[in-house]
Amino acid sequence: MNLDKLTYAGNLENLADVQDDQRYTFVRGDVADRELVDQLFARDGFDLVANLAAESHVDRSILAPSPFIETNVKGTQVPLEAAKKCGVRKFLEVSTDEVYGSLGPEDPPFSEESPLRPNSPYSASKAAADLLGRAYFVTFGAPVVITRLLFPVDSQFPQARMPADVSHVGSWGGLSERVPEQTQKTG
Repeated sequence: MNLDKLTYAGNLENLADVQDDQRYTFVRGDVADRELVDQLFARDGFDLVANLAAESHVDRSILAPSPFIETNVKGTQVPLEAAKKCGVRKFLEVSTDEVYGSLGPEDPPFSEESPLRPNSPYSASKAAADLLGRAYFVTFGAPVVITRLLFPVDSQFPQARMPADVSHVGSWGGLSERVPEQTQKTG
């Protein structure tokens, strides 16, 4: 099931390859709409959730930060809560490397252990979403996996497409269970 608000970046033509597949359903709606998301989870009983919803584009976030908070933060918390209630097997939160900030020409590359240092409302909202995912993992034991791609997930622009292995996550037998040391639940 694909839930999409179809804002400025949405394009139904990108779904032409899957629209006739009996395993695929499109629902036009807002991932931050708690009532709608709860209804969909209750009706369809999802086993795996991949949250790719995002307001993106740094320049847009500077001009109008509020939609980024609504979609990227609330739009992560709402499906996380629904997934917790319904007992999903895995929740994949797709993020961006921009949560790490900027690198200078002599700086070493980012790693999973790099501190979060967002520099725009966009990257701050994605960092907040990541931290919500981490909090649900630590506090509730929710099966959350966060991936921070080099490019934002945006199927409208081929240069920003996510890797094929992530796009086929539903066909995998399982996802990595590796948890960085600082996110492991203690005491």
